[in-house]
Formats: sequence, structure tokens, C-alpha cells
Amino acid sequence: MRKLMIFSSILATMTILNAQPRFTYDDLASGGFAQRSVYGLRSMNDGEHYTTQERDKIIRYSYRTGEAVETIFESPQDFGFTAYEFSSDERKILLTTEPEPIYRQSFRARYCIFDRDTKQIQAISPGGKQQVASFSPDGRKVAFVRDNNLFYVTLEDRIEVQVTTDGRFNHIINGVPDWVYEEEFGFSQAYQWSPESDRIAFMRFDESRVKEFHMNMFERELYPTVYTFKYPKAGEENSIVTVYSYDLTSGQTYQMDTGTETDQYIPRIQWTPDERLALFRLNRLQNHFQLLLADPITGTSTVIYEQQDERYIERVNDETVTFLADGKRFIVKNEADGFAHLYLYSIEKGLIDRITRGEWEVTQLLGVDEPNGKLYYMSCETSPLRRNLYSIRLDGKGKERLTRQEGTYRIAFSKGYNYYISYFSNAASPLTVTLHGADGKVGRVLEDYRLLREKIREMNVPKKEF
Repeated sequence: MRKLMIFSSILATMTILNAQPRFTYDDLASGGFAQRSVYGLRSMNDGEHYTTQERDKIIRYSYRTGEAVETIFESPQDFGFTAYEFSSDERKILLTTEPEPIYRQSFRARYCIFDRDTKQIQAISPGGKQQVASFSPDGRKVAFVRDNNLFYVTLEDRIEVQVTTDGRFNHIINGVPDWVYEEEFGFSQAYQWSPESDRIAFMRFDESRVKEFHMNMFERELYPTVYTFKYPKAGEENSIVTVYSYDLTSGQTYQMDTGTETDQYIPRIQWTPDERLALFRLNRLQNHFQLLLADPITGTSTVIYEQQDERYIERVNDETVTFLADGKRFIVKNEADGFAHLYLYSIEKGLIDRITRGEWEVTQLLGVDEPNGKLYYMSCETSPLRRNLYSIRLDGKGKERLTRQEGTYRIAFSKGYNYYISYFSNAASPLTVTLHGADGKVGRVLEDYRLLREKIREMNVPKKEF
């Protein structure tokens, strides 16, 4: 009798377990358990609306109410897009379709333009897939890279212009970085439009002397294929990087003076508001950083800021230097006192003011509201494990913490800095996306997204099966 009871209990337990919903790796990989979120967020020019990408649609929302106002674009049948960018007047949309990954960030894709007035979709070029396509600031042209060469096309008459001609796989790259720069300096576009849309600055990577690496690629085939690419190991030769300015009117290309040393890094190029070219220069040991200002025609350059350290300079990126609209001042983020802080500099006079200070780090500079003399940044002031939003004046006074909960925030500001959307979570709370006024006052909660464990609970799957 006892054996029968034990057998019955085991049978009942197996029946209960078999009745539970089960999931596989494909369920996880398909995104079914991912947190929902607000994707493709773009603030619109009026500062009162934003757009998001929701599957095959681009939808415009009101910051003030959080309600959907308009569907700006809906994909036709069999036309999918993965990203989008507005032109400066917001009448055209650059759509990314059919992406093919290259390295960690880079990819090739077919880029198309959607004209909001004519409702037509047109590929930017018939010559094959492109990389890093982007609108010119005036919205009348699009630049891109194809087969290691830089191009641009005028949207009005569809004339395509090839800026460089020497690009060749595993030898010369124009307009996109080599593997080292993409991996170590975190960018995939190595060209920049000038503010007036009349010039394009670009980086040229000569990787012909870099040694090759052979890697097996397993792509659902019985036998792997071999992919060969330039991969310098520690201490080996890197690409030689040079910087050029291309004049669209004359068709002339001018080389910038980056110094006589070639075994160095140029981790960023950046136009100033008054159409000069800023070059970031870093030695191979990465303990001496210099900011150069170059004339885009003569190529002559001058060092206007530098930082040295016995050990190393924290990774140089887009936030290292931020030029203000007057073209005469810039903000630097550095670790001169052992912590990452913000400093205000003048091109002519050097250091003007220290903006932030304390035994904590500025982790991100979000933007500068120049009309109000204020900037916004993220920091770990309350704890190295937390990120909060602060505002402060350019003279370092009037600091205010705007986010109050203890956890980690990610922030997306509206144009004009009247609103921001926060993405908040901590160890005990699911991701919550909330709309705020710039004063930190909480408005509408856009969505309170559920964590994976909550979906498991809904399915009633025993913990040991996960």
C-alpha cells in the first residue's frame, strides 16, 4: 500500500510538472522575455513632441500629455526598417534597412529616404549597400561610405559624388574606422559634416602594414569559412591615420596637420560652430592627450588644450570636449584631481572656471542649455552603484539633484531642455520610463515594464526549471 502511495505521488508530481508551460532557448532569443521599452526616441525641433519607433511605425507623441499625436511613417508591406534619422527640417527621414553586421558596432545597410511631403521612399544610391549614412546639417545631402570610399549625394537632383577613390579592403579605409578604433574608441563613423554643409572632414586609415588575422566563421554551414582582417596585437604596428577636409564647392581635398608622429591615435574629429576643425590627438601610451584646432583649408593646426598623466588618460570620447555655440569656449571632462569633473575653457585664455568638484565622478555630460547658462550631467555622487541627474550653472554654482530615487537612471532630454524622459531601475524595481519637466517634477509614467521574473510568475513555471 505504501509503495502504491509513493508511486501515485510521483505520478501526480510528474503530471503537474509536465502541465507547466515550458520555454526554450528560441523563446529567449526571440525577445519574448525582454523588458518592453521606448525605442528610437527622437526629440523634435519644437521641443514639445518626440517620436518613437514602434515595430514598423514612427509615432509622434506630446511631451506635455504623453499621448500619441500622429503616425509619421508606417512601413509598406515587405519593407522593414531598424533605425531612422530626421533631416534638419524634419520633412525627410533616413531609414536603415537590411543591416548586415561587420564588427561590434559597424554594419552595412540599404539606406532609403522617405519624403513626408510626397510620401515616396527612394534608395539613396543604387550602387550597393552603404555604411554610416547621415544627413548634412542643411538636410539637402546625404553622405555615406561604400567599399572603403566616401560619397555624398544631393537629394534634389540625385547626383552622386565620390569623394575618395583609393579605398581598398585590408589596405585603405576612408570615412569609417579600422577594427582597433571601433573597438577601443567606440565609434563607427569617421567623417563629419561641417555646420554649413559645405565641407566634410574625414579620417583615412592606412592599414596596409598591419598584420592579418585569420578567423574561422561558423554560419550554419557544415564547414567554416575563413575571414581575414587586419588585427594588430599589443605592440604591433597600427594603422597610420590622417585627417582631411573636403570642400564640396571646389572638389578640393586638404590634409590637416596632425604632427610628424604616426604611431599615435586620432580618436575623434569635430567641427566647431565657427567652422574650424578640432582634432583629438593621443599618444600610443595613452597618457598624453592634446586638442588641436585646425584651419580646414590650410591645414595648419594649433594645440589649445592638453592633459598628461603618469599612467593613462581616461578613454577619449565624444564627451571629452564640448564646444559652446560662440566657438570661443569649450567644456572639458578630465580627471586632473583624480575624479572625472567638468571644466570651462577659453580657446584664447585657457581655464576659465571649474564647473564640478568633489570626491565623485561625472559619468556623462548630457547637454548644455546655453540660453539659461546651465548644463545637465549624470554622476555617481550618491554612490558608485547609482546614477543620478544633476543641473549646474557654467560658473559651478546652483547645483541641483533632479532625480530622487536610489538606483540607476538613463536620461533623454527634449530639444530646448524643457522635458526629459528617464529610464529608471534598481535591484528591487523593474524598469520604469517616466516623463519629467526639466525641474525634475514627475509627470506621466509612460510605462512600468515588467521584469523577466514577473513573466515567469505569470507562466507559473517553477523556479528550478528556469
